[in-house]
Amino acid sequence: MEWNEIGSMIAVLGAAGSFLIWLYKMLVQKPDQRNKEETTKALIEAQKKQADHLEKTLMPLTFQIKSLNENLNESKRDREAIHEELEEHEEQLIDHDKRISILERR
Repeated sequence: MEWNEIGSMIAVLGAAGSFLIWLYKMLVQKPDQRNKEETTKALIEAQKKQADHLEKTLMPLTFQIKSLNENLNESKRDREAIHEELEEHEEQLIDHDKRISILERR
């Protein structure tokens, strides 16, 4: 074989290799890349829908929890006020008991 023939064979093999690489990219890589992009878009959309649904579900619950906390704090203040009033009444009753017992002794 002469150098010309060897050079031609190398050129043909190089062109065939380039063609095979191009064919692989067209038939395998690009469709695979498109599938990945479509899958990613679909996942992102599904996540957005789930997040929206979760937010719609949690908003009323969050409002109710805030309302319950406010009611609990108000109830706590009321209980404290009632206990103060009860202490005053108890002191008055003790004073009345003392007066009655003093009067009974006389």
